[in-house]
Amino acid sequence: MTTPAEVRQLGTTSSERLTAALCEKSFLQLWSYANVYRDQGKCGTGDGKELCDVLAVFGDDVLIFSDKSCQFPDTPMETAWPRWYRRAIQKSAHQLLGAERWLRTHPQRVFLDRACLQPFPIDLPLPERVRIHRILVTTGASEACRKFYGGGSGSLMLSPAAPSPLSAITDYTEPLQPFVIGCGRKEFFHILDDVALPIVLRELDTMPDLVAYLNAKEALVERGDLAVSTGEENLLAYYLDVAFDRGSIHFPRPPEGGKYFIDESLWPGRESELATAKRKDYLLPSYAWDEILRQLCEDVLNERMVMGNEAGTAGHERRIRALASAPRHNRRDLVVLLRPLVEDDTYPTRFRAVRHPLQPDTAYLLLVLANESLNDEEYRNVRANLLAAYCMCFAHKNHDISHVVGIGTGPSSSRDDTAHEVAYVNRGTWTAEDSEAAEEYRQEYRIMNNFTLWTYRDSENAG
Repeated sequence: MTTPAEVRQLGTTSSERLTAALCEKSFLQLWSYANVYRDQGKCGTGDGKELCDVLAVFGDDVLIFSDKSCQFPDTPMETAWPRWYRRAIQKSAHQLLGAERWLRTHPQRVFLDRACLQPFPIDLPLPERVRIHRILVTTGASEACRKFYGGGSGSLMLSPAAPSPLSAITDYTEPLQPFVIGCGRKEFFHILDDVALPIVLRELDTMPDLVAYLNAKEALVERGDLAVSTGEENLLAYYLDVAFDRGSIHFPRPPEGGKYFIDESLWPGRESELATAKRKDYLLPSYAWDEILRQLCEDVLNERMVMGNEAGTAGHERRIRALASAPRHNRRDLVVLLRPLVEDDTYPTRFRAVRHPLQPDTAYLLLVLANESLNDEEYRNVRANLLAAYCMCFAHKNHDISHVVGIGTGPSSSRDDTAHEVAYVNRGTWTAEDSEAAEEYRQEYRIMNNFTLWTYRDSENAG
C-alpha cells in the first residue's frame, strides 16, 4: 500500500513548486499539500480535477492557495493592467471560491493523487467550524510595477477602495490605479505577489503565527481602518512592530476618525535594523522544536510510527498538531526549558509542567526518561505510557487548562535516541471514565502527588 509521502505532489510549474516548497518549509509537510484533487466528474479509471495549487490545513483553519504566473503585457498601461488583472487576479479569485465551495460541501472527497485513490490524510474541519483563508499568489507584475512608479519593491499595493478581486474592471466607474488591488469585506482575498510571498512565509514561519496575521489583517479591513498599504511587506512590518513583537495578534485601532496609511519605508527600515538581527538570534533556539516536529511529520507520512497507529495518520496529526500549536516565541521558550532536562543526568526521570502566558489555556508537559535496562522497543513503550499517564493525571487535577500537551524523550547522554513521543489530552472531551483512568494511572505510577506548574517568565530582553 502506498503511503501519503509517496503520492504527495510538488507542483507542476516553477511558480507552483516554489509556492509549495515555501509552504512546506513554513507549515511542515503534515499540514501542507500541493496539487490536491477532487473526484468531481470522475468516471471509472479517469482522473479527478485539481482542487487548488496548495491546501494547508491546521485544525479548523484551512488555507487555499491559487498560484498564477502571468507575464505582464507589453502594451500601454491602460490596456496592460486590466488584461493582466483579469488573468492573474480575477481568474484565480473565482477558482479559489470554487475550491472553497467543494471543501465546504464535500470535505470527504479530497485526494492527494490525480486518480483519487489516496484520500487526504488528515481531518478536514466540519463545515460549521471551518475558517477559510483565500490566498492568491501571483507573479509577473513586479518589474512592470517598479518601472511604472520609478522604483520601489514592485509589490502590489492594497486599498479597500480599489476593485476587489471579484470585481470586473470594465464595470468599475472610478479611474483605475495600476498595481493597486482592492479587498472586499465579505469575500476577502490575501494577495501575495513574488515580492511579498517569501517575506511573509519567512517571517511568519509557523501555522499559528501566519493564521494570526491573516485574521488580524482581515479584521483591520473589516473595521474600515485601512486606507492603503504600499505593499504587503510594509503592512507585515507594521504588524510585526506594533503587535507580534509585543505579544499581541491584533492591529491596534488608529486614532479617532483616522485610518492607516502604510508607507513603503517600513519594511526596508525594519529589515536593516540591528534589533531585527538580535531578535532573530533570540528566536534561533526555537527551531529545535521545529526539528522535533519535522521528524515526527516524516515518520507519520511514511507510516514509520511504532505506537498509536490505531487511529491512522489523522490520529497522529491531532497529537502532533497540539505540539505545533505553540507560536514561534513560545517554541523558543519551551526549548529553553526542555534543554536542561535533557542535559541533566542527576535523576533517571525528569519532568516539568509549563504554562506559557501567551497560551494560558495550554500546559506543556516535558518528560525525560533514561533507559537503564530495557531494549529499545520496551523502553519506548514504557516512556510513551508514562507520558500518557502524566498527561491524564495532570488534566484530571487542572480543570482550568483546556489542552495538555506532552512530549517525551531520552537524555542527551543517549545520543542514539533522537525519537520523541507525543501525548495530548483535550479537557473539552473529558469524561467520568477519563477521571477513573487518571486515578488508576496516579496510583500505578505514583505520580502527581506533589508537583509545580511553572508559568514561564522570560528574564531576557528580546530586543
